[in-house]
Amino acid sequence: MKSELTAVAVCRTALFLLLAAAICGTLFWAPVVGWSIVAGGALSLAVLWLSIRGVERVAGEVAAAECADEKQRNALTARKKRGFQFAFLLRYTVTGVVLFVLIRWRLVNIFGLVLGLSTVFATAAVLAGAAVVHDLVQKNQRRKD
Repeated sequence: MKSELTAVAVCRTALFLLLAAAICGTLFWAPVVGWSIVAGGALSLAVLWLSIRGVERVAGEVAAAECADEKQRNALTARKKRGFQFAFLLRYTVTGVVLFVLIRWRLVNIFGLVLGLSTVFATAAVLAGAAVVHDLVQKNQRRKD
């Protein structure tokens, strides 16, 4: 079995982890903690998903572009890069505003919010570690054979 760390795998696993954490937060602490975990996780998953879609769109458009010369291709790449950077800044500005509103008006529990926001990072770290361990085991198996 080939080990792959894809964006889809990270999103699916993060969603599973988010739901499990929200259920545990609701059952063991309070419903507001579960809601806070969901709010933070949904926000971080949305940012990740929009970032993935943006990268795929820009890369696809640049790769599919049929430019007559290198100068046109460089100009197109620069335009797409600026558009992606603007979308990145807009995405994180909106994220900051949403976090400000959630925290300022005390709509969430801070502990739950931080836990929810960290689900994507934790998932990516665990999956990356698992992929590294899997690859090391495979290399060790080949060396023994």
